[in-house]
Amino acid sequence: MPRLRITVVLVALLGLTACTERTLRISSSPSGAEVILDRRSVGRTPVEIPFTHGGVHEIVLLGPVAPDDPSAPALKPVTLAYDTTRFAYDTPFVDLFVDLPFIRATDTHELVVELKPSDLADRYEADPKAFRAELRARAGVLRERAREAQWSAPPVAEAESRPASRPAR
Repeated sequence: MPRLRITVVLVALLGLTACTERTLRISSSPSGAEVILDRRSVGRTPVEIPFTHGGVHEIVLLGPVAPDDPSAPALKPVTLAYDTTRFAYDTPFVDLFVDLPFIRATDTHELVVELKPSDLADRYEADPKAFRAELRARAGVLRERAREAQWSAPPVAEAESRPASRPAR
């Protein structure tokens, strides 16, 4: 029985020692784009982000802003879903063999995104009335979605919406 306990403790300790370095490298053309990973700003390209667990991540790249150069073209923002899952690193029991202390494993994901010029200014100059009508239609759709989300959301409890009262002295 004591041998079994020692074996279980040793196996548990081996499972806690992870020697895998996992990184996500994001670069863009042109460089300097702001990177938003899972709704958090993580820097400007090129950027290297360490991570522990694989999964699908939402990545948004916003083109670099050049305030000193007004003639620089505006760039379209890019939104994508990127899966960092790897079988060997994210499958239970298989990952134990990869994370052994004497094995130095690295899992690097490289993502290169090309930012393209926005055509909004050209579309506006071509037909301002049609552009404004399209913009109003898109705004109406977004307003309707917001109303639907508001009505379908669960109500906030009264205790949560009131500020906490101070205790009496």
